[in-house]
Order: sequence, then C-alpha cells, then structure tokens
Amino acid sequence: MRNADASLVEAAARLVVQQAPLTQQSDLLSILGTFAEPLLQPRRFMHLVGREKLMSSGLFDLLMQEREAELHEMYEAKLREQEEQLRRQQEEEQLRRQQEQFRQELQQTLEETLLMRFPAAPLVLMRDIRRVHSLAELRHLIMAVQQVPDQAAAEQLLHAAAQPSENGA
Repeated sequence: MRNADASLVEAAARLVVQQAPLTQQSDLLSILGTFAEPLLQPRRFMHLVGREKLMSSGLFDLLMQEREAELHEMYEAKLREQEEQLRRQQEEEQLRRQQEQFRQELQQTLEETLLMRFPAAPLVLMRDIRRVHSLAELRHLIMAVQQVPDQAAAEQLLHAAAQPSENGA
C-alpha cells in the first residue's frame, strides 16, 4: 500500500461496505485491515468497519479455528505433562513410604533381636536404634547384635551407630 495513508484506508473500507457483495465484504475488509495495519491502528479500523463484519470473515473463522486447535493442543500437552509429573510424584511418595516402612521394620527387628539376647537392656538403646536411618547400617546391626559377646558390647555398638545421626542432625 505505497503512498497510502489513514484517510485512504478509511475511504477504501467505506467503498467495500457500500459496493462489495455482502458475501465478500467480511473477507475483503479483513484483507484491507491486514494491509492497513501499519497505517491505521487495528482498534480504529475495527470501529470503522464494525466488529461483526470482521468476525464473519471465512478467513477469520479459519484463523480462529486454527488458533483454537493450537491452544487446545498446548492445553492437552500441558495437562499430559502435569499428569505425568503428578504420577511421578505419587510414585516417589509411595517409594518413600515403602522405604520408611521397611526402615521401621528393620528397627523393630533390631529392637526385638536386642531384647531377645539381652532382656535387661536399657530403654535408651531403643532411642539409639530409632536414630539409625541407614537400611544397610540397620541390617549390619541386626547381625552384629546377634554376635556380640555381652550386653555392654551391644550398648557400645548401638551408641556408636547412633552418633553420626546425632551429629548430622
């Protein structure tokens, strides 16, 4: 639109509305509005020709349908991503709960092993056992408590195992 200005665009829009067949007006106005954008603000052009005429354009319908499909696809992809993230979080939480349950079972086994070997063991040892969180360490302690020569050795072993947890907390 060389040598055009806003008044020429407005005149062209009036001519389209007055002379173009009704079935072609909306498409012609959409095309004119696209080319006139550098010369005339889109909102001013819309007020000039009317929103309804621009929206009834087949081109506008096509663009809106394509945009709606793009937005729908983006929404579906985001929804799938969120569902996958939620699924992973649920799996991680379930694994964490299972590990916690297994840790508690190992602690319980260690307590029972200690009390079977040394029924007079002080309760403070149960606290020490609860401070051990490493599954490998708990397994090692179960075996070690079965093999220690006396209760004093068991106490020393459990106090030592509880120390890193106290210092790390």
